[in-house]
Amino acid sequence: MLTDSGITNIRLRGTNPQLSTMLPGLYNISAQCGSFGSFMDEALRYLSSARLSVMTLEYHAGTREITFLVRG
Repeated sequence: MLTDSGITNIRLRGTNPQLSTMLPGLYNISAQCGSFGSFMDEALRYLSSARLSVMTLEYHAGTREITFLVRG
């Protein structure tokens, strides 16, 4: 699914059990944002509100997939 922000797939990696419950929220943010930059701003704010810290971010431009490695 290609969203307005240009993201097709979002992955969260980490040991926190709440990560799977956060994916729908990230896809919702992605659908509402009109650019990759605005998605990143909102996604980082969303993850921070859940007391998660993004340690690494991987973005693959060819497939438009984004992976967040989070701690918290």
